[in-house]
This record gives sequence, C-alpha cells and structure tokens, in this order.
Amino acid sequence: MKHVREALDDLRPAPLGPDGLVGDLRRQADEFARLYGIRVELSSSGAEEALSPQHREVVALVVREALSNVRRHSGSSICRVRMGFGARPFLIEVSDEGRGFIRSAGGGYGLMGMRERAAGIGGRLEVVSTEGRGTTVFLFGPN
Repeated sequence: MKHVREALDDLRPAPLGPDGLVGDLRRQADEFARLYGIRVELSSSGAEEALSPQHREVVALVVREALSNVRRHSGSSICRVRMGFGARPFLIEVSDEGRGFIRSAGGGYGLMGMRERAAGIGGRLEVVSTEGRGTTVFLFGPN
C-alpha cells in the first residue's frame, strides 16, 4: 500500500510555493536528505523567472522524478541538481554516483513520463548512464 501511495504522489503535480521553483526544490532536497540519507547538492544560475509557469512546473516534476529514481535505483549517497536558466534552451542536470544501468529499449515508466513532459514543452530529455559510474538526466528546454 505504501508503494501505491508513493506512486500516486509522484503523479500528482505539487503547485509551486511562494519561494518559487528553486526555493521549493531546496526544501525538497533537504527533506530528501532527511528521509533517505541521500545528500542533494543543488545549484542554479540565471533567473527562474525567465521560464514560463508551465516550464517551471515541468522542471519541478522532472527533478522530482529524477530524485525518486536516484532513491529507488542508484544506491548513491549523493546527488547533484544543476539548473541553468540564463541560456536558451535552459538546462537542468540531475546526476548521481550510483550503480548506473545498461540502457534498455525506452527505460521505465518514470523515464517515459519525463520524456513526455519535456516533449510537451518543446524540450527534450536525455539520459546518460554508465554501469558502475552513475547516471545523469539532462532536461533541455525549448529553443
């Protein structure tokens, strides 16, 4: 039952709070570290206000799913989230130092959902993973 609740929570978008995207993600990173013992180093450059509300929502959802994947699959004790809002396209990078994986045809539902969200705003999602060396998820915003 716990897994079903977690899956449903992952599907439900959380509205951004008064601290904006970066503030909300910092809070999530702190909570993630407290709950799961995985340290999240979060950095950002540029102004998040350059992104439309829809783009900010997609960034929040993709980062949330990527963190969930780190927790469930990587075995890593550290994760890095880098957000660059100043360039076109914007770039979000979530990386871990975990076990990595051999890419299968399409990946799981989480990766598929992240790809669909990226495509829905005219962006794209790329995943680079090396077995034994970790995984990096790149979200490129629209041009």
